[in-house]
Amino acid sequence: MDDRTEDVCANLAIDRIRDIGRTANFVLPENCFRHTFISARVVVTGSVAQASLEAGNSPQMVHTHYLELMTKEEGEAWFASAPGVK
Repeated sequence: MDDRTEDVCANLAIDRIRDIGRTANFVLPENCFRHTFISARVVVTGSVAQASLEAGNSPQMVHTHYLELMTKEEGEAWFASAPGVK
């Protein structure tokens, strides 16, 4: 992760993205973007403690609610994704 500290996007942007996804018939559970961030961050850093600190959750909360199986390569690809990147 680089040194950026600003939000990735404003709350209204996330609401709009969720609306577009649902309009396109994607199933987007609540907090799916947050869930994916935390899961990817754990495998990329190898640290539940670091991911929980960055997400504002306790390590126990990460273990209980957000930890999903994801490979390090999948996590790195998720963080490398950007508009126009294939």
